[in-house]
Amino acid sequence: IADKGYEVIYGDSVGKDTEIVMNENGTIRFVKISELFERTQKRTSDGKEYFFPPSRLVLTLDAQGKSVFKKVKYVMKHRVQKKMYRIFFTNDHYIDVTEDHSLIGYVNKQKNNQLADLDRLIEVKPTDIGKRVRTIITIKNIPRSSIKTRNYHRELYEFMGLFIGDGSFDRQKKQNYYLHLAGGLDSWEIITKVLVPLKEKEYIKNYWLKKKGDICINGLRLVRLFNDEFRKESKKSIPAFLLREKQEAICSFLRGLFSADGSVLFRNKKPIIKFTNTNTEIIKMTSRLLHLVGISHSTFSETRKNRYKGKESETISKHIYIKDALSFREKVGFVINRKQERLSLVSKNSTHRRTIKNYDFDLSKVIKIEPIEYRGDVYDLEIEDTHRFFANNVLVHNT
Repeated sequence: IADKGYEVIYGDSVGKDTEIVMNENGTIRFVKISELFERTQKRTSDGKEYFFPPSRLVLTLDAQGKSVFKKVKYVMKHRVQKKMYRIFFTNDHYIDVTEDHSLIGYVNKQKNNQLADLDRLIEVKPTDIGKRVRTIITIKNIPRSSIKTRNYHRELYEFMGLFIGDGSFDRQKKQNYYLHLAGGLDSWEIITKVLVPLKEKEYIKNYWLKKKGDICINGLRLVRLFNDEFRKESKKSIPAFLLREKQEAICSFLRGLFSADGSVLFRNKKPIIKFTNTNTEIIKMTSRLLHLVGISHSTFSETRKNRYKGKESETISKHIYIKDALSFREKVGFVINRKQERLSLVSKNSTHRRTIKNYDFDLSKVIKIEPIEYRGDVYDLEIEDTHRFFANNVLVHNT
């Protein structure tokens, strides 16, 4: 491809299902890297195929440590002919790369305290991890150039989050639709803070308490919205329109969601904020929303199936662990007082990774690297200016 002005420094690639973050006319999209390759426009003698997209913007990191979208110069694919490694950051977060693929690691200050923060970013091969560096650069913040808000009231966004966590659909008659919310001991607080304002704003017609703190909610305007936007294949789902919402709306949704399925614990005086769900898509969308508001976190799964009434179920709990408790407290917080009071104990001194707090990236420790069997094509991108891009939330160097 020298005739197009490119110089191949070395070949390195990622698996075809690796997720890339794109900006398409202001809309943030999460796509597999293989989807960027539309057709072969150039083929070289060593079997590599190239596609030169006219306008594709992919998430990367600039020289100032800020998340930016840069143009893709080309997409390359070829049959894998090298060893493939799976690099684990948690048991639920990993990336598949060829043996010579460079990831961007971070040199610990203890190893060299003379380096400036951004000079600590270095390229490492999979086999170098654990020797030169132990942590890799990962996404913290996804910037947006275009916001498309529906301008709902704050309480409605909070109710959306509460519903995804503790709500359910119900249809008793052909023309009477209801929503249910398992409020438990927090039912009256939810009614006072969320449902009363929604009734005053005519989103709902009525609500009433049932046994064990369950709340039944009636209101055609609200129920239609939730039936249309929050149901996918008969399951609850987080709607895509939230990805385009303003930060305040996203944070309000997350406030309701974490109030329903989140918890705050302290271990050795260190805050542990965790969100738990069994739905993989809900975990994935929640993680994306947290990235959109710049809150560091990680995801992991339990290794055993859940048990219910002494019997093993078919579900496995998945968790989101908030790394930056102070940022979560300032931006999101909880609707429920008992959880918010625990969160208020988070000290300003508990700021996550002080050395990088002013940058748009996070650090993730590698816990395991293992060779894998892989068949088919592997892919790489050439990105203008930075020559780096985020793949499966991990910053990698391109060809």
